Amino acid sequence: MPMAVQSHLSTNGLFPKFKYDKLGFLFKNFSLSLNEGEVVGIFAPTGSGKSTLLNFIADVLQDTKFKYDGKITKKENLKISYVFQEPRLIESVSVLKNVMLPLENQTDFTAAQNIAQNWIEKLNLISKKDTKANQLSGGEKQRTSLARAFAFDSQLLLLDEPFSAQDEANKNQIIELICNLVQTQKKGALLISHNKEDLLKICTRIINSDKFILDIYVNLKKNCN
Repeated sequence: MPMAVQSHLSTNGLFPKFKYDKLGFLFKNFSLSLNEGEVVGIFAPTGSGKSTLLNFIADVLQDTKFKYDGKITKKENLKISYVFQEPRLIESVSVLKNVMLPLENQTDFTAAQNIAQNWIEKLNLISKKDTKANQLSGGEKQRTSLARAFAFDSQLLLLDEPFSAQDEANKNQIIELICNLVQTQKKGALLISHNKEDLLKICTRIINSDKFILDIYVNLKKNCN
């Protein structure tokens, strides 16, 4: 009997707009479904609302000039890991402490430390484990944010430009880690990139349109083998 695939996320007819309708629309009638085991990519011009869409999904737009019509439906008790476009780290503490933060309520200190160190090593940051975040390069900060997101026991990964400031070796490692997480832990991933070639390496589907006015899917073979 085939295994049932659970839907982690769906949006229906999203119609985000600026509050008070002063400045117009970000995108119109945007619909998306994302299931476990899928990596869905979004490729669209700068300023078209890609990051805003992730913020809506993550419920981080509270006091904001934006609102939306339509519906976002998430799996009950869905746990989300969100990597923002700009790394959001505690600058005064170490890489290790930053990665451990979301684990504090999931497990004991020793287990949290071991999990965090494992992801730090996988993302080529072990030599920076005890370095404060404010002393890291941009690429190192981004990988620290990824390590924290991957370490957290979530079901949905929201990844806003996860390959920024990465060389080819680190980029390929990040792609491999995302693929492994999605396949082995039944996660879903929604990934934004300005580089379509990066999306083609990893995504099962790509949403590719100007300002999301059209919902166009490019069917791709699964690249995570």
